Amino acid sequence: QAEVKQIRAIDKGQFMVTMSINNIKVEYLVHQVNYNNASNLKVSDVITEGVSLITSQQAEFMNILSSSGFDNLIKELAKKS
Repeated sequence: QAEVKQIRAIDKGQFMVTMSINNIKVEYLVHQVNYNNASNLKVSDVITEGVSLITSQQAEFMNILSSSGFDNLIKELAKKS
């Protein structure tokens, strides 16, 4: 069961949407993007139980970069897509 608990403005065109999904707190950082005279909403980060997906990915990428370089990071990303 998914339920929106709160929507709060962070900045102009930027919102944090807090949901409860099966009793797990999930937050979405959402940006309003204007493109071709249309306004769209884009999720730029997902935070589950206080852990940011973007921060976790950045740490993972930095570990790969520091241990085996840029070419290996690209190879690892290609495997995941």
